[in-house]
Amino acid sequence: MQPLNIIQALLKQESLIDNLALALKPGQIISGKVIKHFPNNNAEVLIGSNKMIARIETPLSVNQRYWFQVQPGEGQVHLKLLDTKGPQNRNDGMIGLGSRSNTKSLLKELSLPVSKDHVSLIKFLLAKQLPITKESLQLSVEWLKDKTLTEGLKVIELAMSRQLPLTKNVLNALYTITEDEAFSEMLSKLQTLLKNQPESHTANRIINLIDGLKLFKSVDDSVAVQNKILEDSSITKHVIRNLISTIGFSYENEAIQLLNGWQSGDEKNSNALKPLLMRLLSEEPSSPIEEASERLLNKITGFQVLSQESGPLQQLIFQIPLSFWNRNTDVTMQWSGKRTKDGKIDPDYCRILFYLTLEHLKETIVDLHVQNRVISISIINVREDLKNMTNQYVHELKKNLKKLDYHLTSVQFEKPAVKNHLEEGNNGALPNLKPPIYYNGVDFRI
Repeated sequence: MQPLNIIQALLKQESLIDNLALALKPGQIISGKVIKHFPNNNAEVLIGSNKMIARIETPLSVNQRYWFQVQPGEGQVHLKLLDTKGPQNRNDGMIGLGSRSNTKSLLKELSLPVSKDHVSLIKFLLAKQLPITKESLQLSVEWLKDKTLTEGLKVIELAMSRQLPLTKNVLNALYTITEDEAFSEMLSKLQTLLKNQPESHTANRIINLIDGLKLFKSVDDSVAVQNKILEDSSITKHVIRNLISTIGFSYENEAIQLLNGWQSGDEKNSNALKPLLMRLLSEEPSSPIEEASERLLNKITGFQVLSQESGPLQQLIFQIPLSFWNRNTDVTMQWSGKRTKDGKIDPDYCRILFYLTLEHLKETIVDLHVQNRVISISIINVREDLKNMTNQYVHELKKNLKKLDYHLTSVQFEKPAVKNHLEEGNNGALPNLKPPIYYNGVDFRI
């Protein structure tokens, strides 16, 4: 399974497309089916899976699909019929609407060339029920030229369905997440390149920062210290927070706070990996370093743009590299829930997902639900004996959660809902988060 699929699965909540009709913008082109006519040129229209009442000046046939363009104005949605040779009847109009003759008419309406790339993109957007604009078509076709088509289209779908700005920077950032290269590998590659180049102040800071991301640099580190970090939840929390801040996932937010008078850390901002990468790129490094830096910068930015607010809801998604005893792994995490008044995710009502690869358990998902401080946990893994192996730890987990005023009600074990097992590589339910963590015969404690 490719890395993008884990991101799409991780973000698979209520689709934003379901609420597309509530977020239509002037100039967008959509396909809609007329369901029913009402007086005063009003009609019920099906857009995606959402029905809405819209004003349509042109008389149209019921149960037919048409191309519409959203018109400017406040209040009721006003749709203008585009002259694309009328409705199409086959298969509820979907095949005909996406036929070459129909897309050709649409491209002419938009004054765009009738090229294979434009036609393919329109058909894809139509199949996904995504809105179209002349600008988005032009930018997407240009951006796709040097990308793998299948993965590139998935990135465009992800950006549009999440209502992210459709810019080259955003698409490049999301595309980097789809590529099968671990965060920890990207860090090591850049560090090696920088060590083999003439010294510079920025390069040395990045080299030292990457070294600092490694919790234990050798097996000779104190076992007592290792055990304390793995077992003490307060230390673990500090480690994760420090990794997030050091990588620069929160860089823009901290920069905004600084501009608004927040005075606790110009030093902190400048020492994060993301601003250091931006500074390194401004120094015009060699081509290999420039490429490695841009890919790493895009990786960080990709996870940033996927973290977003939607009304009272907050979603954070990030990937952090963990290094133990010269072994590396990437842990992908998603936190989602209601925001409190101070802008934090409500710890009483939230959901946390961990995606990681372990030495003995292999690819693993931990899905943790919190409702009114009542916790249920689902662990998804291919091993048949996992439940028997971990039963002895459930009571201890329940006791420790109680100390934090949480009540654990269940720990369930499930297999991935796919035909092929995770061992079969990219066809499984998780990406290859390599290499794994190993700890004295047991796995890293979550």
